Amino acid sequence: MLDKEDIRKEWEQGLLIVPSTNIFETDDDFIMKINMPGVEKEGVEIKLADEELMIYGRIIHDFEDPDRFVLKEIEGGNYYRVFRVTDSIDVDTIKAEMADGVLTVRLPKHERIKPREIPIEIK
Repeated sequence: MLDKEDIRKEWEQGLLIVPSTNIFETDDDFIMKINMPGVEKEGVEIKLADEELMIYGRIIHDFEDPDRFVLKEIEGGNYYRVFRVTDSIDVDTIKAEMADGVLTVRLPKHERIKPREIPIEIK
C-alpha cells in the first residue's frame, strides 16, 4: 500500500504527475473524476488515513528501450494526489471505479448534511 516515504522519494525525483480532477456534488454524494491515462484498475491504490484520501496510479510502461525514442511527447511517471476528507463524508461507504483511464470516486454524504425539505404545518 501507499508509503509516504516512497511517495516523497518519487516526488523528489520528478516521477509523479498530479492528475487533473473534477469534483462535483449531487444531493447524496461528492463525485471525483480523476484523469489518469495509461493506468489500469490493477495499478490504482486508494488509501484513507488521518482525514486524507490518497490516490496513486501506477503506469505500467511497455517501452522496450527508452534510449531508442525518436520523438517522446508523452509525459512519464505515476499519478499521485491527496485530498482532505471532512467528517461530512460517510467514509465507510466510499466507492471507486476505473474505466478508460478515469478514476471515479463516490464520496457519500452523511445524512445530517444532505438537503432535506422542511414541512410547513398549517394551524
